[in-house]
Amino acid sequence: MNPEPSNKKLYIRLSILIIVIIAIVYFVPAFFEQYRYSQMEAEAQEELDRAQQDTIKLAQAKVLRSEFESSYSADAWFEKFHANKIAFDQEYDGQILDVNGTITRISNDYSCSVIEIKAGAGIFDKLVFNNCNYGDDKWQKEVIEVAVGETVHIRGKYNGTESGDFEMDLNKCHIIKD
Repeated sequence: MNPEPSNKKLYIRLSILIIVIIAIVYFVPAFFEQYRYSQMEAEAQEELDRAQQDTIKLAQAKVLRSEFESSYSADAWFEKFHANKIAFDQEYDGQILDVNGTITRISNDYSCSVIEIKAGAGIFDKLVFNNCNYGDDKWQKEVIEVAVGETVHIRGKYNGTESGDFEMDLNKCHIIKD
């Protein structure tokens, strides 16, 4: 049984409408996710540029190296973090942090270069640094130049959501050459 011409036109229009709706539902979230990621990258770069001022002060001897190392040590950050993670998250989530510490592990987890720095007294206590988005490793060239046992200055964005009870996670990281 063939539909009448007016019903056939209605059927075609409804089919086209359904295809358009499906396309919108499928592609719009992907577009906004890419847009959101681009915005986050731009914001992180602006924060890194602003935070660069601390390194410039250090390089120009406006801040003593010993003061920098104690104030920004992995142990100092982890002590604040471990004392009250909720308060720490509220104050620092999404903030750029400078961390000074000795590398205890370098790995390639899920196609991302990862640096770990031991902090705190617990066996699992550590800070974890990466700069990777969905397998796009953005700091592998920096990580290749350092080694376990080396003391480094790393700047990254603290992520309270990814951090657990024993692990502080920082992403969008860069190794700062002081």
